[in-house]
Amino acid sequence: MKVKAKSNIHTNDIDGLENEDITIGEIYSVIGIEGDYFRIVNDVKEPILYPKILFDIIDPNIPADWLKTEYDGEIFVEPPETSKPGFYETYFDGDQDSIKIYKKMLIKNKVK
Repeated sequence: MKVKAKSNIHTNDIDGLENEDITIGEIYSVIGIEGDYFRIVNDVKEPILYPKILFDIIDPNIPADWLKTEYDGEIFVEPPETSKPGFYETYFDGDQDSIKIYKKMLIKNKVK
């Protein structure tokens, strides 16, 4: 799935955040969908959640092997490698196994 950042990306009226490190008009690969958010690899190469409303979908195709789960009424769609609850928490904590899994997932899904 590919999305393009809209012109209102730096407003904090949407979620109380500045939504930094994405560029207006830039195309990003979605590496996860969590409720009302897309997880993308942003301009500083971090896998961050951003509100869907900040993007236009330009390619809606989701890889066939991605898993769809539901937690607390929200739908999550993500690669099997990163679908374990708490995966990104361990990644951001610097867990080396999570970092290796994440890097392999990027290569598999051809994300730059």
